[in-house]
Amino acid sequence: MLRSFARATFSACILGWATPAAALECADFAELMDAGVSRAVTQAIVLESPPEDGWSCLADSGHAVADLRMDRAFRRLDPTKELSWQVRFKQCDAGRGIRRGTRRLFADADAPLPAEPKPETDSCRRAAALQEAILADTGA
Repeated sequence: MLRSFARATFSACILGWATPAAALECADFAELMDAGVSRAVTQAIVLESPPEDGWSCLADSGHAVADLRMDRAFRRLDPTKELSWQVRFKQCDAGRGIRRGTRRLFADADAPLPAEPKPETDSCRRAAALQEAILADTGA
């Protein structure tokens, strides 16, 4: 009994660390949409880990980010997970705001401008991809 419990616990730990969505890119989501995978399944994968390379590849595949209808899926999240994403959105937006302020300082000083601020971390790139999907669905 104890041995089977240990095996089940070990399996759960392995599965917890090796989530398939962690490695998906935009092209993988396009393939899921091409294959006709249920929207609810695709939404669940996006909510777990949106593509860190953004959604630009969907234009070439004939799909649109709005096809995912992420606004509705995001509203169905449990409050803890939704709050976790909201915190991540705010942290990433704050970092982007600081970088924009730095650009303004450079512009005021007539110095060469640094690159346009973009999400720096993988986590922020994923948050930006999820925000883009949510906003695409709301038409904002």
